Amino acid sequence: MADDTDPPSSDRPSIDELVSQMTLEEKVSLCSGVGNWYSAGVGRLGIPVMKMTDGPSGARGEGARSVNFGGQTSASFPCGAALGATWDPSLAAAVGSAIGQEACTKGAHLLLGPTVNLHRSPLAGRHFECFSEDPHLTGVLGSAFVRGVQSQGVGATAKHLVCNESEYQRHSLDCVVDSRTLHEVYLRPFQMMVQGAKPVAVMTAYNRINGVAASDHSEIIADIVRAEWGFDGLVVSDWGGTRSTILAAEAGLDLEMPGPAKRFGERLIEAVELGQVREAVVDSKVRRHLQALVRTGAWERPLVEEQSVDDPTHRRVARTAASASMVLLANPDQLLPLDPEKPQRLAVIGPNADRAVVQGGGSSQVMHHPSLSPFEAIREMVGDVADLIHEPGCRIDRRVPDLDLRLVRPPESPASAVGSVHVEYLRQATPTSPSPSSGPESRSRFLWPDRIGAVGQLDVRLSATFRPDTTGPWKLGLVVAGRARLLLDGEPLIDANSGMARGAEFFADSFDDNVTSVDLVADVDYSLVVEFAAMDSPGLSGFSIGALAPPLADIMGRAERAATEADAVVLVVGMDDDWETEGRDRERFGLPGQQDELIRRVTGANPRTIVVVNAGSPTDLAVVPASAALLQIWYPGEAGAEALTDVIFGQSPPGGRLPTTFPRHLGDTPSFANYPGEFGEVHYDEGLLVGHRWYDQHGIEPAFPFGFGLSTTTTDWTEIVTSGSAAGGDLAIAVTVRNTGERQGVDVIQVYAHFPESKVGRPDQQLTAFTKVILDPGQTSRVVVPIDTADLMYRNSAADIWELEPGTVELRVARHSRDVEAVIRVTT
Repeated sequence: MADDTDPPSSDRPSIDELVSQMTLEEKVSLCSGVGNWYSAGVGRLGIPVMKMTDGPSGARGEGARSVNFGGQTSASFPCGAALGATWDPSLAAAVGSAIGQEACTKGAHLLLGPTVNLHRSPLAGRHFECFSEDPHLTGVLGSAFVRGVQSQGVGATAKHLVCNESEYQRHSLDCVVDSRTLHEVYLRPFQMMVQGAKPVAVMTAYNRINGVAASDHSEIIADIVRAEWGFDGLVVSDWGGTRSTILAAEAGLDLEMPGPAKRFGERLIEAVELGQVREAVVDSKVRRHLQALVRTGAWERPLVEEQSVDDPTHRRVARTAASASMVLLANPDQLLPLDPEKPQRLAVIGPNADRAVVQGGGSSQVMHHPSLSPFEAIREMVGDVADLIHEPGCRIDRRVPDLDLRLVRPPESPASAVGSVHVEYLRQATPTSPSPSSGPESRSRFLWPDRIGAVGQLDVRLSATFRPDTTGPWKLGLVVAGRARLLLDGEPLIDANSGMARGAEFFADSFDDNVTSVDLVADVDYSLVVEFAAMDSPGLSGFSIGALAPPLADIMGRAERAATEADAVVLVVGMDDDWETEGRDRERFGLPGQQDELIRRVTGANPRTIVVVNAGSPTDLAVVPASAALLQIWYPGEAGAEALTDVIFGQSPPGGRLPTTFPRHLGDTPSFANYPGEFGEVHYDEGLLVGHRWYDQHGIEPAFPFGFGLSTTTTDWTEIVTSGSAAGGDLAIAVTVRNTGERQGVDVIQVYAHFPESKVGRPDQQLTAFTKVILDPGQTSRVVVPIDTADLMYRNSAADIWELEPGTVELRVARHSRDVEAVIRVTT
């Protein structure tokens, strides 16, 4: 990535010269976006636009949330919580690098990720998107991710600054937090990234902090991020998250997104002309904008047409990261791994067993490349040896699920051409907004950031041949942001319009309750048509087609019988992108639907059951018996099913450790008494005691502690010593680790600091350093774990500085937060 002080090119003016040549109107134009994904350019001076793309788990491009989407697929990598579970900065960097390359295929210069908010409650809708409950683990992995992205000449954006830990009233909620907690916990990951990895941009949150909107918060943006941390990059608003003109401008917000401007633009010009905002403030924003163009290569890398590149290298990275994130929580009698060469009868059961649940919901979603379900991946690996049977056992649909593309094909196409629908775009093109190309689309959900045509005009017509696979009463549904109707064999079945009650989908901008029941016959072709027209007000537009098959008779009994007849069972439970999504928090801690009952009956029928939890956050797993193996796989990305088979059949070790504590009860969680908030406020009253710190301080026994994860081998740790000193900045711990088992294995050396002589309130222990090591059978490695002195400091709120207390620190060398191998005392 280019140095941000360099001029764009030797034959172009310097940044200062460009600023001096710009009119006020041109300067202000660079302070807000053009459309959903672009910054403005200044053609007169050759200043290019900068293209942005979501997100933290893959580069979507304009995709399904843009008027001009081209239906391009993208690589889907493991979600943030999964990367957190790897405890592996080198792997986080590799994923970041691959996503940076993906952003280049979409012609993007700035990636809107990573998400570095914390796991404050397992109910948070975007829990899956964030790395960890722990600020240190988040900061280390986030920094590595940023370095990886920016190694490809693409800028990274650390988001969302700050205290954006829930979706409840997310546009207005006031997060009340004391100064020391703000600095040591919630700002700390951002600080580590800004000072250590230098992201091109930081994105402000929607919420307020101590009464002030994040985009207006001069104490955070100007005083802390810029003055104290030395950040000279771009501060960009979340989409629609700029709350004012003068306050935001003076605080240091550089770029209002999306365009056209609502708070900057003409209002900012007027504020400058009236003397309410100094033109020098605007000049500083422009300089930072031009520096961002340099760092992201926008001058040298012009806009290109988006491409869908299913890169085998990226699939390998995604697969490696997924297996490295999978946490083995229980493995009685060494049930795992299974023998891939042994003839056996395997039952693959569960609502997530024969569908690819690879990502959570919201802005982090991509239209991913083709992905296998766990059942398909198991069949691919051992289908020639093992006798396989699949039963769903139950369903977990929060609504009528999206139409299964395996049941549709474009009209008048052969029966073998399943997997897409025909979409016709009917609006007229304009010079600034060309019509998308009509043709086949492999999707049943369409979403645009703004209405795409004139009010009342028919914009989109979708048609398909629908061949159901089951006879009986089907439920067909439409989720609509706009106006739409669904026709089957020419008969209107659903007529949805904006006069209906607003629902929860599409970021609460939709009308959801559009469901009808119709009797259909299996293997008979039906003509399916959806006609869609734009909304009559600004906001999201789009629609989603749903189809729910008739319930299987005795669906759970069938699963139970399959388990009884099997030599072993792989039971895949969890959630999906309807249950865990941006815009909505979860309502309960347990698994949705009848999954608890399914787990009881299947594990009761066959004790050789591997329970696989496909979810992005902790859930209530008390129903899983001690006889069953238990594997947490998060949302593992496009190669997640293959990675799962690697772990189940011993091709890869389960490499993950928990990045967040799994509580026994929701009431045990640190934020329980103050979540999600009331009367427009949420109080962060747990203070410094976030995550594992809370359980340790209060002696609460979790279901599974922070940093926990079993191995399929055994290791010995010996010769644990320190070197260097905190004062000298070279403190480190060395450990000799030996794999004493018969399989490749993974260990994470975790170092927790305890401050017995501290004169200020400190957690009983806090994560200070860690290192991951992979060892072959019999291999020995001398592992050095550096400890940054900054991670031993506390924030003196009275003096508003960081301080290292003199005295003794206990360094607890541990396998996880509740399993300490050695304690070493050092002097600071």
